[in-house]
Amino acid sequence: MGVLAGCSGESPVRESGEETLEVLQKKYRRASTEREKLELCIAAINREVIHRGCPVKDVEALFGTSLTEEGLPEKGAPMARGVVDFGKFLKPPADDVAGGWEGWYLVVIFDHVGKVQNYYLSNLHK
Repeated sequence: MGVLAGCSGESPVRESGEETLEVLQKKYRRASTEREKLELCIAAINREVIHRGCPVKDVEALFGTSLTEEGLPEKGAPMARGVVDFGKFLKPPADDVAGGWEGWYLVVIFDHVGKVQNYYLSNLHK
């Protein structure tokens, strides 16, 4: 798996004209396909809207999801993780069989103060 963006931990400096969190958020809301959503996620990483040290709340706002609904981890506890699925949920063929996801997803790992410490994109499912 390749690295898509650096993780310096510093707040990015954005030049005028670059897409902001708000612009990407609007585009994501209009995206209807997995590919569009994935490309917007990659754009957010490349433009350092998503970066190491950014607030997990920014990621939640961008994708319209709650990664922290169970709360932030306690100080000293393992970091928490959240997943943003861009693909679709596959309904189970029968009641006694589990459903699952297919397609791309973003995993975000964050600490007790709500800062992103790691993230990655994948399309591998168990």
